[in-house]
Amino acid sequence: MGLFDFFKNNKPNSEKPTEDIKLDEKEIENLVTEIENVPFKEFWYGSKLLQRATHFKDERITKALTMRHYYLENKKVGSCSVLRHTIKTLEGPYFNTLWDTLQSGNIDQSNAASFILSEIGGLWTFQKILNLLRNKRQETYAYLIPCLIKLIARYYEIQNEQEPTMHDRELSNELFKFTTSDRIDEMIALLEKVPLEFFQDIDKNKLVTAIDNLRVQTQ
Repeated sequence: MGLFDFFKNNKPNSEKPTEDIKLDEKEIENLVTEIENVPFKEFWYGSKLLQRATHFKDERITKALTMRHYYLENKKVGSCSVLRHTIKTLEGPYFNTLWDTLQSGNIDQSNAASFILSEIGGLWTFQKILNLLRNKRQETYAYLIPCLIKLIARYYEIQNEQEPTMHDRELSNELFKFTTSDRIDEMIALLEKVPLEFFQDIDKNKLVTAIDNLRVQTQ
């Protein structure tokens, strides 16, 4: 069995899109305040608050949900899965608000966005990192490389999981599709130019090998 045989070429879950509701400033502020202050138990399955939030596409709401997720210590609990799915529903696969947050310069906010992007962003996160690395700006390495490391680890984690039996796990995995050999080659070439200091305690060569193995299913 080749690497990532776990994955199937299924189409992403196609939920009926929610109709966006235009909020005035006061309504946005109230919803953000509620998200920021309710007990974590309010983010469990069937949360009426999160159901409301999915109708209102505003970056302030996404950021509030992202930070509540960040402050939940155990990222494997159901509340975190529900929060991540809500953010994905709001943002779609491109996660524009999260990318802005990742590059904000605020360490906590950047780390919060990075975790979610690597946890559920899949191929779209891989491609965005590739796009940003093309600029060869050293100041971006500090947040792009950790996000890439976590993303690749997530690919391996999914490969080693049993077939998902819970709907929220399927939703978390659905964007982890295959990439092309050309993109893998380019990613590896760009990483070769990144100084070792940005890989922290990760073996750079092992990361490159792990990325190279992504091509197994695309040949």
